[in-house]
Amino acid sequence: MDSQFSSKVKEIISYSREEAIRLGNDFIGTEHLLLGIIRDGQGTGIKVLQNLKVDLYDLRQELEQVIRNKGVSKKMEQVNSLPLTKQAEKVIRITVLEAKAMKSLLAESE
Repeated sequence: MDSQFSSKVKEIISYSREEAIRLGNDFIGTEHLLLGIIRDGQGTGIKVLQNLKVDLYDLRQELEQVIRNKGVSKKMEQVNSLPLTKQAEKVIRITVLEAKAMKSLLAESE
């Protein structure tokens, strides 16, 4: 599935992995994906949150507080292979499908 991702998506997943490690988690969940998007600081996700008047700093703080040390790994040496939760995998699959649909719609409107 990794080959389907743009470099931007790969970068956000990488940020998500780093956030999970930083917070002492042994998995990458949807909350880590959101932290990765916030850390990236640009793109459609950030624009949507800003349009909804979400304070990104407060959101980040709340997320960190909720997930810090949740699912702490006893063996953090395997940090490169942190698994995605089933929900995170689903979100990524849906994102890929939506991106393909959007490209198709944009191509039709040209």
